[in-house]
Amino acid sequence: FQCYLSVFKYNKRELEVGKRGAQIGTYSVSKTFQYRENVAIMDLLNRVAAPVTFFAVPCFAFYAFYSNCPKSNGTKFIRFLAAQIHFSSILTVMMCFLRSEPKFRKAIRKYREIDWIFSRFGLFEVDLSTVKVSPQESNIYFSMLSRDL
Repeated sequence: FQCYLSVFKYNKRELEVGKRGAQIGTYSVSKTFQYRENVAIMDLLNRVAAPVTFFAVPCFAFYAFYSNCPKSNGTKFIRFLAAQIHFSSILTVMMCFLRSEPKFRKAIRKYREIDWIFSRFGLFEVDLSTVKVSPQESNIYFSMLSRDL
């Protein structure tokens, strides 16, 4: 975590130095592009990390309870309940990912039963006709460079 944080701060600091003005012999357009790309990816990871951690904790926390609970007859129900909590938390994580990604939402509409479940419980709040997917550009590097020049 410390390495991730130090790289993130370094990239942001270098972007700030680049915004102040180019110095002869130190400014590189490709380096600026790389810093911008690194910061964008790390910002995305920062946004994704908290929800994934929140939903993944029950998946791993159940194991400590399941393995440390005695295996006598009186605790079988509790052990099986812990296993069901584990499986339901995995299902919750899958549903969150399916709900958040437009590409998956379009693909899941092919299956009528799953589409009915998602629409019945209001899991699709955004109209898919309003979601725009940007076209893939082969010269994305040069189009981003035009912003620097």
